[in-house]
Amino acid sequence: MLEFTKFEFTKNVIIKILTIVIYVTCIVKNITYNKDIKDDHQTNKIHPMNGVVNMFNNFLRTNKVAMWFLTFLRIYLGYKWITAGWHKITGGFDAAGFLQGAIAKSTGEAPAVQAWWGTFLEHVALPNVDIFNFLVPYGEFLVGLGLILGTFTTFAALMGLVMNAAFLFSGTVSTNAQMLLLEVLIVVAAANAGKIGLDYYVLPYIRGLFHKKEEIRPVNPTTKHNLKHTA
Repeated sequence: MLEFTKFEFTKNVIIKILTIVIYVTCIVKNITYNKDIKDDHQTNKIHPMNGVVNMFNNFLRTNKVAMWFLTFLRIYLGYKWITAGWHKITGGFDAAGFLQGAIAKSTGEAPAVQAWWGTFLEHVALPNVDIFNFLVPYGEFLVGLGLILGTFTTFAALMGLVMNAAFLFSGTVSTNAQMLLLEVLIVVAAANAGKIGLDYYVLPYIRGLFHKKEEIRPVNPTTKHNLKHTA
């Protein structure tokens, strides 16, 4: 029994470490991607890794096959989130037990929860558990609704990713690791993940609102005066 417990603990730790490493790597590469490509063009030098990242990003962001694949992933994740949130809303939810369990896992000889996270849960989350009792169920429900409808898809996936990471930090593996990885794909794909959804109409409408504001922006009188003299 003790050997089985140690195996489960080791497996959980490895899964969490790999998940965090992959997540951080994807985010960092996505942030630095444009800068790397710009530098490569300036030096006429293309790194093999940048070529792979470029190809993968283009596939996720522009490919029609990827669009359908991401739609399937999006609806799957949305279903998982919306059902989890709905059960909590209708069946009652109290995060105190979960938080206390996570805090307990941060102590002992082989803690499954990092000490800094346990400190956060003990001194911030648990004293304000009423806030989390509202945020968690309704947050899960809204994330699921956004993913299923394809509305503000990237933001919904990002919020789901944050919640999955929080659950992982709290020592709960379950499906959180695989959901987090799938959400990374949706975040990287950006608008392509929501094209078969309401984002197809919502995002152009929002862009149009910003363009209208730019068009009706008043012209500086000084600039108008200078234009007359130039003419």
